[in-house]
Amino acid sequence: MTIALQLFDENGKHDRHKLAIGEANKITIKDYKGNVVGSMYDMGYTSDFYYMVDFFSEPLKTDKITIEGSIGSLGQRSETLIKGNWNFSFDIDMKEANKQNNIEELAGSYTTPHGMAITLKRLTRMVQGVRFELETELDDAAMARSPGDLWRKQMLSFHFETTDGQEIHSVNPRKKNYRDSLMTSDHRVIGNGKMHWSYTFKYLPEDKPYRFVLDAYSVAEMDGNKMSFRPSELTKPKTFKIMNDRLELVRASLEKSQVNKGAYETVISFYGKMDNEISHEEWRAYDSAGKQYDVSAVGGSSFENTLTDHWREGYISMGGVGQSSLTNSRL
Repeated sequence: MTIALQLFDENGKHDRHKLAIGEANKITIKDYKGNVVGSMYDMGYTSDFYYMVDFFSEPLKTDKITIEGSIGSLGQRSETLIKGNWNFSFDIDMKEANKQNNIEELAGSYTTPHGMAITLKRLTRMVQGVRFELETELDDAAMARSPGDLWRKQMLSFHFETTDGQEIHSVNPRKKNYRDSLMTSDHRVIGNGKMHWSYTFKYLPEDKPYRFVLDAYSVAEMDGNKMSFRPSELTKPKTFKIMNDRLELVRASLEKSQVNKGAYETVISFYGKMDNEISHEEWRAYDSAGKQYDVSAVGGSSFENTLTDHWREGYISMGGVGQSSLTNSRL
């Protein structure tokens, strides 16, 4: 959903930077019962309007919505705020838009060699876009590799293509210059090992056949690999290889904590060439006595050696400013 706002000063000139959306100023979306179903934010891309947007992973099940603005101050934090009452409220009839929703039930499933079953569910064509839904389920062996809540940490990579192999658009690819029309996505747990996934795209073809192609997926697993070293002896880079990932520890230093005043941290600087996804990695550190320390990772990452016509080539590079910080460590 998108609305456009303009704010004019006493000279009739639009001032693009006077309105700040946050705790003081809010624009909410309510259903016909008055329940808040969304909150709008400023896209910030243009100088002529405030384009306020909110994306919904599922269609709103209501025939009327109310856009309600609560605006009590104008100006930025660095200047004197102008107090006042610029509240507004208006209704939008959703009946005609809801009539245009068209639901297509889908069929088709696939089970990967590592135990994930993917089942296509439905396609919903709406005024604002096309919502694509599917479900995934891990088998017992896959669940055993992801104990506790680890199995919930997942990511899917896929694309749509025409019958002659032309890309329509992609989701989470490891690929250069890919086509992208994804507006919003959502996933939730619906059972033990089962997830429901929802993606809303700007468009999908209506009158031409096309294919859904699963390119990859990731699930957080307990792999049990370890790296052992003496920080005081890390005078030259030390390399470790874990599950096709390569980590090069560069140096170790004892530094004042940026979080806990008066405390110190052992900081391990590293470079990484990662084949696996890094979004759900968790690390723990142990000293020679078995005492555990928390680990936080900071720094940047980027895709390297990716191709324009291949969905899986390349790797994730972690380097330059990449660091691991072992809090309160005296190793």
